[in-house]
Order: sequence, then structure tokens, then C-alpha cells
Amino acid sequence: MKASSKRTLQNIGVVLATAVILALGLVGMYAVLKYTSLGEERNNVQAERQAAMEAEAAEDGSGAAEPQGSEQYSGSGLSEDEINSRTSQIVDGMTTKEKVSQLFFVSPETLMQVNAATDAGSYTAAYYDIYPVGGMIYGKKNLQSKSQVQKLLSNMQDYAQDSAAVPLLLGIVEEGGEVAPIANDGNFDVQKVSDAADTASDDDARANATTIGSYLSDLGFNVDIAPMADVSTSNGSYQQRTFASNPQDVSSRVIAQVQGYLSCDVLPCVKYFPGEGAVAGDPENESTQSQATVEDLREKDIVPFQEAIDAGAPMVMVGTTSFVEVSGDDTPACLSTKVVTGELRNTLGYEGVVLTAPLNTSAIYSDYTSGNAAVQAIQAGCDMIVEPMGFLDAYQAVLSAVQTGKISEERLDESVTRIVRMKLRLKGADEFLGKKGGSEGSSSDQTSATASGTSNTTGASGTSASSGTTSASAGKQD
Repeated sequence: MKASSKRTLQNIGVVLATAVILALGLVGMYAVLKYTSLGEERNNVQAERQAAMEAEAAEDGSGAAEPQGSEQYSGSGLSEDEINSRTSQIVDGMTTKEKVSQLFFVSPETLMQVNAATDAGSYTAAYYDIYPVGGMIYGKKNLQSKSQVQKLLSNMQDYAQDSAAVPLLLGIVEEGGEVAPIANDGNFDVQKVSDAADTASDDDARANATTIGSYLSDLGFNVDIAPMADVSTSNGSYQQRTFASNPQDVSSRVIAQVQGYLSCDVLPCVKYFPGEGAVAGDPENESTQSQATVEDLREKDIVPFQEAIDAGAPMVMVGTTSFVEVSGDDTPACLSTKVVTGELRNTLGYEGVVLTAPLNTSAIYSDYTSGNAAVQAIQAGCDMIVEPMGFLDAYQAVLSAVQTGKISEERLDESVTRIVRMKLRLKGADEFLGKKGGSEGSSSDQTSATASGTSNTTGASGTSASSGTTSASAGKQD
């Protein structure tokens, strides 16, 4: 080969090597800048938190009013007077940003914009310190083994101890049967239970909830987004996941499951208000409408929800189906004031915590931005926003709405008070409040990517499906 050709190849090699080095340098610089910005924001959050605590100390706060109507579960050692008094103190001591964060119930992928998370180390701690969300929801991709899940959830509760001073809701969608990411995973030695449709009696329903609640509690979960209180029909998409085709049987079995879960100190979330059992199509994955009138719903579909509420259901999830005859338009139920405040709050008198169905479905994002949907959900009367398409956009939109008066401080405090009061009834809440300090994140976050990935969590299986590009190294190290 001629000398000139060799020199040309050598020059090309140098150029390629230089390009690779520059690319790696840019990736490294991005990671450093991102982590540095997290640290700066964390310092700002801590300063705001200190200011709020000083303001609280300068005021003589009064106890929060106790909700009326439903039988109240309490697994903690706190009396009702103590729960109300501590709730008031905690809410008064929060900054506006912390209050807004409490409104969100999200997956770790949605919170941190990563593709998968199977551990919670200092990187997770940094994010949580900035955005101390009210709840974290997990799915199939987060589950590897019993010890791994126990450590993951224990770490998250420690971070809540350090950053939020109130317990963290740790949830999953584990209904039994086909929708059971833990029981259907061979890495977990737990007893499987039947689909709701194959549950023959109230006793069986209670036993199934107790079985699920026991292994969830053992792993560290304190919330199950179950049971379904929808009344089944032949053309509905939830036939295997619903108990019966008449409201009486559905009611008694939902009550049995609420009692079963609570006996294990796991908070159930009854879904999907005002009842999607007769809706054609798949409400969890597409836009759906119902022509049912208010009278139709009250006579049949709402009955199990009323019974569950009277039995002490701590949470109700409102679906995304549009009830045109109720709302007067095609607004999804969880964004409709007439459905959430009109029917659930006013007509049924529900004082508990109201969740949206996951907002990362086409029923929402086809017509609403993450921010608009989040703001409208709070305005409609919901307390917690589950899995928005974009967490940061949703968070900033709600924060801005509060700062500009679009959502009043009083309205914000209503939801946060409900959330905190419910958390103080959790088993161990009294011990949680008595602890000082917490654990340091010492392990690595096992995340498969960061930066610009977008994550969705489906309502049915609780699993996440990520899309979008990724621009950092796999396996981020704390």
C-alpha cells in the first residue's frame, strides 16, 4: 500500500477516535450537569421546607376536621384526635411545591424519566427530595424477586422519612387471576387466586383479598389498586375482572374484598367510578363513551361504589369513560366536575381520597396535554393524579395553577389533607412520625436508560411500556 494511502487511513482513524471521545465526553458532561442541577434544586427545596417549618412554628394551627360518613380504617396507634392534629401540623408545614407533589401517584419511570427501575438509590433519593410525590406505583418491570422488591420499597419509605415527613403510598395493580403481576411471576412464591368472575361467594372474595393483601404487605406494599366494582355485562371488556352482572352480588363481594385488604393493612382502591362494566370497548386503552343517564347509573352501576364507601373504602378511582348524559359533553369522567364532585362527592357524600384512572391512555392524551388534564382533574374534585403522560409538565401546570389562583390554596389543602390523614392511618404511621433521620441511598439505581425516555403504565396489568429515545448510559450508577 502506498504511503499516502496509509496516511489517509491513519488520519481517518484519528478523526473517528476523536469523534468517539467527544461523544462520550458529551454524554458524561450531560450526566454531570443533570446530577448537578438535581443537587441545586434539592438545596432550593430544602430552603423552602425550612421556611415553611418556621412559618408553621410562628402560627397557632387548629386541628383538621374529621371526615364524616364512612367507617374509618386505622392500622396505626394514633387516635382520631392525634390523626387530625398531626394532619393539620403536617399540611401547615408543607411548602406549596411539597403539597402539589403529594397529589401525584406515579411510577418510578414516570417520576425520573427512565425506562426501568428495579432499585432505589441516591439518584432516586435526589429526585424524590425535589418531588416528594404522594405515591409510587409499580408494575411487572420493577419486580425481580422478593428480597429485591422488599429492599426497593423499604428504601423508598426511608426517603419519604427524610424528605416528606409523611408515609409514602406504595401501590400495585394486583387483582388476582389474569391481572396479577406478582402472582403470575414465577420468581415469587405466592398463592394465586381466581379472577373475580370465577369467585363464587363473598367468603371466597374476602379470602382472595386476604391472600393478596398478605403477600403485598410482606413485600412492603400498602396500596392495591383493586377491586373492581363495575357491574359486568355481556358486551363489556371487563367480564373476567368483575364479580357479577347484578349490583347486589358485586356490592357484597367488593365489601368483602375491602375488608380483606384492610385486615392486612393494605389500602384498597375501588374502581372505576361511576361504573364502566357496560361500556363497549376497552376503557383502559381507548376513548370510550356511555349514554347511561344519572338515573341509570344510580340504579345499577353506582350501587357497589356506595356500598363500598359505606364499608369504609379509603380510595375510589374514577375512570376515563365519557358519560355524556351526566357531564353534558364528552369530558372523561375523572376530569368531569359533574361526575367527581356532583355524583361522588355530593350525591354519595364521599370524603375519602379520589384518584384519577391512569392518565397516560389515549382517552386522555388524544385530547388533553399532561398539564391540562392534571389541572382539570383537581378542579373536578380528584385528589391524586395517577400516571400522567408527562410528570414534569403535569406538576408544573398544577403548581402554576395554584400560584395564579386557578386552583385555590384552599382547594389544594383539601386534597392534601385527605391524603395525609389517610396516610396517618397506615400501620406503622405512628412509628414513622417518631423516627428521626433516615437511611442514605447507598446502592445503584438499576435503570435501563435516562433522559428523554417516556414511560406509560397500563391500568390493567400495572406494567410499563416505554417509548422514545434514550440518551444516557444504561445502568445509571448512584
